[in-house]
Amino acid sequence: MTADDTELHRVIAEAFAAQVDRGEVDVVAGADGIGVEIQADQWTLAIEGPPPSVAYLAIDEEPEGVEAMAEALEGVVEPDELVAMRSLDRRLNGALRMALRESGDMLSMELASLLAEGA
Repeated sequence: MTADDTELHRVIAEAFAAQVDRGEVDVVAGADGIGVEIQADQWTLAIEGPPPSVAYLAIDEEPEGVEAMAEALEGVVEPDELVAMRSLDRRLNGALRMALRESGDMLSMELASLLAEGA
């Protein structure tokens, strides 16, 4: 993990402190040591960077169609987790939303839209 990754890890850990303290979320080094992952029981948010350049959301049961994306997110992301994600996005000056959009992944882009609603 680079010094920049360590700083990103710190910012994420601060945003998700309550969930980490309750054991609901883990903040770990990303795959191949690149970036950081936020891991919950039903979802994982991988953030490449820093600065965040691409981010992907993976959930246990990917929705079949575009119309099911919002419902799928609401079913797996708890309200306090969404609050933490929005807090993280604010701490990163909107970079999380931009990185989610850069992924090209429909579910990740739906999360970006959901984060924007609270911006």
